[in-house]
Amino acid sequence: MNLNKVILCGRSVKEIELKKTADGKSVVNLTIATNNVYVNKSGQKVDKSDFHNVVLWGAIAEIAQKYCQKGTTVMIEGRLQNRSWIGNDGQKKYATDIIAEKFQLGQKPNRVSNTGTAVQNQVSNLPEEEPEPMPF
Repeated sequence: MNLNKVILCGRSVKEIELKKTADGKSVVNLTIATNNVYVNKSGQKVDKSDFHNVVLWGAIAEIAQKYCQKGTTVMIEGRLQNRSWIGNDGQKKYATDIIAEKFQLGQKPNRVSNTGTAVQNQVSNLPEEEPEPMPF
């Protein structure tokens, strides 16, 4: 049996930009930051961040563009996909993307209201699209 499954919970790093393919399909490239806190050999607490490239297609791309902003907590469930290309320097480049099959929003970042108090934005009851079946 083979399994290619990723679940990430993190924060959106930048504002979302929805693009359309030549055939009109919606796509969003999202960067998610996750962190790992640990104590190193010298006893100091270290907070290390990792950044993950996520690609969302179709309805979940449109939901992400509409409701997700920089700093929003998100949970992504999907699969890994490798790609390669020739860079401007003539060298072959590689990247691993997460192709999202499920997307769930958490809390948006705090923002300050006109009165100077913090306001917490939340989105609930968003429709979920069933992911396309994975070929076996």
